[in-house]
Amino acid sequence: MKIKLFEFDTTKNFIPPRKIDPPNNFHPHKSDELSKKFPLCCDFHKGTFQWLDDRYKSGTWITDKEKQRYKNWFKKEIYDGMPMKIVQQVSYTEFIISEKINTNNWYKVITDYIDYNIHSFGNPDFFSRAYLFFLVHYIKEVAHFPDEKKKNQLWQYTNGKLKGRSANENKETPVKIEVVQDTIRKWIKFFPFEIDRFKNLKRFFVNQGIIITEISDENVFDGSVKIKTITKTELSEWLLSATKKLLADVDQMEIIQQKDEAKFYNYSLVIQSKYHYFKQQELLSDIKAFPDYVSLIAEWLNEEKSFLEHLKTELKKGNLILNSNIKTFSTDYSDNQLETLRNSLVEQQFIKPISQKNFNYIFQCKPLKERKSKIIWIKPLTQAHYFFRGFIFQNKEMNYPLINACFSFPGKRKLDSNYKKGGYLQIDNVFKGL
Repeated sequence: MKIKLFEFDTTKNFIPPRKIDPPNNFHPHKSDELSKKFPLCCDFHKGTFQWLDDRYKSGTWITDKEKQRYKNWFKKEIYDGMPMKIVQQVSYTEFIISEKINTNNWYKVITDYIDYNIHSFGNPDFFSRAYLFFLVHYIKEVAHFPDEKKKNQLWQYTNGKLKGRSANENKETPVKIEVVQDTIRKWIKFFPFEIDRFKNLKRFFVNQGIIITEISDENVFDGSVKIKTITKTELSEWLLSATKKLLADVDQMEIIQQKDEAKFYNYSLVIQSKYHYFKQQELLSDIKAFPDYVSLIAEWLNEEKSFLEHLKTELKKGNLILNSNIKTFSTDYSDNQLETLRNSLVEQQFIKPISQKNFNYIFQCKPLKERKSKIIWIKPLTQAHYFFRGFIFQNKEMNYPLINACFSFPGKRKLDSNYKKGGYLQIDNVFKGL
């Protein structure tokens, strides 16, 4: 397998490489004579250093294009001595392995030290892959371990780091913050957050950015921690779980028990509009299949829609009664005045026949009820003005409150019949809309 040993990370700000001090009592070899010759002390260290030095001197570790990309801070002298730094840190790691391999917490200490070395190469991360490459070779081909199982564990960790940086083989890449936010925003459009129970929860999801799924213990050498952010699969599972928990919290019986007409119809409107949105997206979008969490919302909305249709049928039958907070008009009109008005409207065919009881109900400030609170207007709107103007003057003996030919209501509210003020529109909207 070909391994690219020098890789550039352009996603963060520039961080220069830093020096790593040798561990306490460090020596590259047990032999002082060999140690003094480091890095030209043995085939492994000598070969590593010469390979790195040749490539550094040739300049093949960075291209002109990359130099231009980092021109604001790039200076070659920042990386002078890098071949020696790499071979030294490989040797430091060898020493830590030999010192700690038989201790109780050997794995954490050694892997923390490997990460500590990786961090020292700064950003862009030009050379840590070379460090990892030669460390992998050392563990697999050079080192002598008292326990083969421990050797394999360290090799898997180090090789995983190396391969993970090159191809993310067999490992799902974490989702970028902007992708997380965009996915959640789309989910919010489908989810019925307009329901009273969910309104205060919406802002939690709107502001959701990076989702951390795991935080490691502190590195024993530099105090850093590793965080694992959410992957695409995990994000889908997270949204599916959130959808299930939220929808399970909806208590349909509570809506019925409250008997609040306004809340009932508001809830119905939310369900209907959200289901309509889903069907529109299904029809117009290029998505071949919606994610599981969206499909779950659609199924739930469809079930709610069917349930609400059943309740509306029961309402019409009178088997279910809701309390309305909406009131009909409040007026000073006597029953006699209202009867005269109703008779004139019906006789001149301005409205469809309506019982006097139901007509009076509209002006008695009582809860709005579909069967009792509705006047059906028949004639064109433009004729309403002439009817009311004539009606007021023709029935002077009835003492209707009169201000510029209008009906007057408590609180100085009036329905003006003056066409210049659009009064007949106000009149019609009251009678036709109730």
